[in-house]
Amino acid sequence: MAAPAAGAIRKAVSRKLLFWLLGGAGFSGVFILVVVLALVVMLTGILSSPDTGTTDGTLNVSPDVLRYKALVEQNCKKNGIPDQVNVVLAIMMQESGGDGSDVMQDGASNPTDSIINGVKEYAKDYKAAQKADTNRLETAIQSYNFGYGFIDYAIKQSGGYLKSTAIAFASVYSHGKMRSNGTYAYGDQEYVPHVERYLVPTAGEGSPILAGSQQVVAAITAGEKYIGHSSYVFGGGRNQSDIAAGRFDCSSFVHYAFAQAGVNVGWTTDQLVTEGHRVSFSQIRAGDLIFFDTYKTNGHVGIWMGSGDQFLNCNDSHGVTISSLSNSYWKSHFKGVVVQLAQ
Repeated sequence: MAAPAAGAIRKAVSRKLLFWLLGGAGFSGVFILVVVLALVVMLTGILSSPDTGTTDGTLNVSPDVLRYKALVEQNCKKNGIPDQVNVVLAIMMQESGGDGSDVMQDGASNPTDSIINGVKEYAKDYKAAQKADTNRLETAIQSYNFGYGFIDYAIKQSGGYLKSTAIAFASVYSHGKMRSNGTYAYGDQEYVPHVERYLVPTAGEGSPILAGSQQVVAAITAGEKYIGHSSYVFGGGRNQSDIAAGRFDCSSFVHYAFAQAGVNVGWTTDQLVTEGHRVSFSQIRAGDLIFFDTYKTNGHVGIWMGSGDQFLNCNDSHGVTISSLSNSYWKSHFKGVVVQLAQ
């Protein structure tokens, strides 16, 4: 409707009016004409400009972050990464939530300089990460947290970012020193999923929604690597030594697999069952979480494979394995609980 309205305003200044203003009214007519034309231009711009609003459908960030969007756009364009605006805003959300002076956490004393410096640094990381064979965006994001040296390290070790590569890098640069939460004392080894949770909408209790089938494939592929090379340990899978040795319980295995796809989900079955949204078994699809009543209600979880009746899981009989819902044990313990992470 904007374009027809703008056109109608322009037509309102008819030729007869122009002749009267220019020929019959002298200087005062010309002045009036200038004022009218200025109003036409202003109203045309208002009616024809798109609604920029204050939200972005591909972002889940705070209003404090969104207020800097124009400045981020300006600096992304200046640094040759105009398509990375949302990523920078997600990084800002992770770094500061848009609060304080140093919104990009780069040592600046005011938001403007922080954004200028932060975008410049991220642009350097992003361009260098294009040398990676895989996960170029994730390589750039993790580098913003770890430093520029992570890029060459990741490319040399695994062709680009992997969660395991980020952990190994932190292990080296922390000299093996661990924090009380089981992570290495260098940077944020969960930085990629922490940032990417702000790049998609949320569902349920604010849990991230799986963005697409490529992430389903990545999660399942990452998990399948442990088939035949793993063991079930209740409470396992929550530190690098367990992950390296393939020691998981059912929920830590699901967390690990999706983390490799850049999706941050819970660590326990109680958390995982609240992710995304419930669907009926008739609607189940690849990447959905399927729950079983074992030692408690929803005590076991697996990842639906999307073909036949198979799901990928870590259980106390086989470690990481592909199980079948037609198996009498699993069939008797399945009570219909399916959680869908994807939209």
